[in-house]
Amino acid sequence: MTHPSAIPPACRSLSLASPRAGGATITMLILALIACTVVGSLLNLSANDIRLTRMALDQQKALVVAEAGLDYGVMRLRDLIKVYRLNPAVALSDLQDSLSLIPAPPTLPGPYVYASPTGTAFMITVDGPVMNGTLTNGNHVGQNATYQPFTVTCGVSNTVTGTKVVLRQRLQAISLYVVRFGVFYQNTLEIQPGSTMDMRGAVHCNGTMYLGGPAGGSATLTFYDKVTCAGNVFCRRLDNAQSTAGTPRICNAATNPVNMLTSGSDTVQANYLDSATTNFAALALLRWQGQILTGAHGVAQLTPPIDPLATPHAIIERSIPPPATGTNPLYNATTEAAKFSNLAALRIRINSNNTVSVTDFFSNTITRSSILGTNSLAFTNLVTLKTNGTYAGYSGCTNLYQREADGDYAMSKTGMIGVGAAFYDAREMTNMAPVDIYLDQLLLNFPDLYQTYTTDQGQSTIYITRDKSTTDPDKQPCVRLRNGANLLTALTIASDLPVYIDGNFNVPSGTNTTAQPACVAADVITMLSSVWQDAKSTTDSSIRDAVNTTYNLVIMSGNNNTVAGGQYNGGLENELRFLEDWSSKTVTFRGSIINLWNGQIAKGNWGGSNSRTPAEFIYGVPGTRDWGYDPIYKYANPPCMTKVFGMEEVLWERVDWKSSGL
Repeated sequence: MTHPSAIPPACRSLSLASPRAGGATITMLILALIACTVVGSLLNLSANDIRLTRMALDQQKALVVAEAGLDYGVMRLRDLIKVYRLNPAVALSDLQDSLSLIPAPPTLPGPYVYASPTGTAFMITVDGPVMNGTLTNGNHVGQNATYQPFTVTCGVSNTVTGTKVVLRQRLQAISLYVVRFGVFYQNTLEIQPGSTMDMRGAVHCNGTMYLGGPAGGSATLTFYDKVTCAGNVFCRRLDNAQSTAGTPRICNAATNPVNMLTSGSDTVQANYLDSATTNFAALALLRWQGQILTGAHGVAQLTPPIDPLATPHAIIERSIPPPATGTNPLYNATTEAAKFSNLAALRIRINSNNTVSVTDFFSNTITRSSILGTNSLAFTNLVTLKTNGTYAGYSGCTNLYQREADGDYAMSKTGMIGVGAAFYDAREMTNMAPVDIYLDQLLLNFPDLYQTYTTDQGQSTIYITRDKSTTDPDKQPCVRLRNGANLLTALTIASDLPVYIDGNFNVPSGTNTTAQPACVAADVITMLSSVWQDAKSTTDSSIRDAVNTTYNLVIMSGNNNTVAGGQYNGGLENELRFLEDWSSKTVTFRGSIINLWNGQIAKGNWGGSNSRTPAEFIYGVPGTRDWGYDPIYKYANPPCMTKVFGMEEVLWERVDWKSSGL
């Protein structure tokens, strides 16, 4: 007989000794034992469930900690890549030695530690040499790039339960010249054109994209090549979240334009397939076959190789010399290595007293005797332009300058640099003090720029800056490029100041049937037509009438931020700034539009402000934008061109300790 102490508590109230119980007592006892067995089984099942739940939670926590370790490894690898820059001259063994010096992730509070049975639980390895060619995997398949494979492995152990998790992530580090993209934006990219706009060339945005256009399908925005963005893509405005209009289209893998508006009215947000749509990542793959990818698909940012704490505007800023002793918090060797001011073969500076200083890549002062010999076109010979009558359209009549058939200025005294009179920028509402660079004369009379200096010495690259004048400090220094219709060589010009491109630029003529690879990088860039006259800069824009003008180059320029619910920054369609009345005229642009920063000097809003009259801000809308990506930049680069770097996941997997290599 079962001892009473062994009977489950639920059965202990029954008396087992009563002779009157008879068969009924035995029956009751059997039923009670069955009931107790069922209850005990249920209790055991509940305890097992609790144990399984705890084990699952333990595994999940370990996975999260291991994932954090992977993220840490990718971040440290990315930092090293910015310094290493996928340099094929670096031996793989030396690179691995550097990777091995990266410490394990910091220890977290609690029982989870980055430790393995052998003590090592974190490892970054280089898995192959630097390669150049067409990417065959990742988010930028088809792009011409430099790439190299790496692996990050991270293991976690729970010191209390013994749970162990190992994760492994295979990556490819990629480096692309930024001109591989028809459009590249560091921050938010907005495109809200008022007329049809065709985007050719790949488009990449490190932030979020806002796409649209006029309601009713009167104009279309079409992307003919791949679109990638590290954030989201929305078919609406940023300055007015409730405004959705237009018909953005993206070509699928068969090159057929497919609308982002899936049905119904283009004024209803829910009718668009964008990042606001549930399951957008999967639906986008079905609709466009990978021709538009966002952060939901794992698209990562592509960034220039500078200090993470610096803004990309540093690329065009003046150089900061390394400290002779001690440290300088403003100096960062990685950032300095990316600056045009340190890369250029020719560095021109207009001092505050309007004198000209010119040095080369080696910081040697360039003078007529040392470089130009007996050539009369010294850098200090400033330009005098021919005049062609006067303009009496307003008080203070000023001479008009004579321009040739191709838009170049006619010169009565030749020279390379001019420090002339100021002109008025109606968008900035201020007078600008330009240093004028006459490119035809500079390239013709200083061939050392592209013949003597090597690629590593800044061949064909010029950096220009100007100090504020001590005698006229209210005028904003700027750079103006003139007589650049025909370039003798590939050319890059950079400045920390606003730059104005005056007239046709890099237009093939004669036997030269293709434009030269060329780039202008500046705080912001404004296009002046081939009939621009300083004398008219303060007049009503209807007097500042433009003519059809062509520009063939890469522009690296800034813009302003659109304020959510406030002022629109003009979007990509107004990245090229204007100061003239272009209505009924055509702006032809072939190249690439790169926006890595906001303007730090020129900050005037697109579309004017309450202090401007309507006639002064209609200059922002050309009659026809004949814009397109120049396919030469799929493989060719302007001199000293900026690269962007990124890390792309190729494979993520959970492995065991034995196969992990830890």
